Amino acid sequence: MSKHPYHDSHVVGYTYDSDEVSEHEITCIEIVPQCQGCKKYASEIEEIQINAAYDDMEPNTWVKDQEGTYNSFNGHFLCNACYIKSGMPTNVNRKRWICP
Repeated sequence: MSKHPYHDSHVVGYTYDSDEVSEHEITCIEIVPQCQGCKKYASEIEEIQINAAYDDMEPNTWVKDQEGTYNSFNGHFLCNACYIKSGMPTNVNRKRWICP
């Protein structure tokens, strides 16, 4: 089965030739965290690199596990600088604000 790499701004994964895929196969994707303020990926943000190294984690994993604004449905978050620039949004209806 041949794989075709697929990548856009925040999703990395593989799709398969449609004529070769059975109805039971699932295409797996990995959501790559991206700050929606500065548009940088987690691995490009120095503060996240430092925190991830301190916790012995990869930057993407660190954001998924530790970043309070991380949206697990689309990979969006705000780095600290962008969170502050945006006025430090809060959400009274939830325990925490997540990036749309």
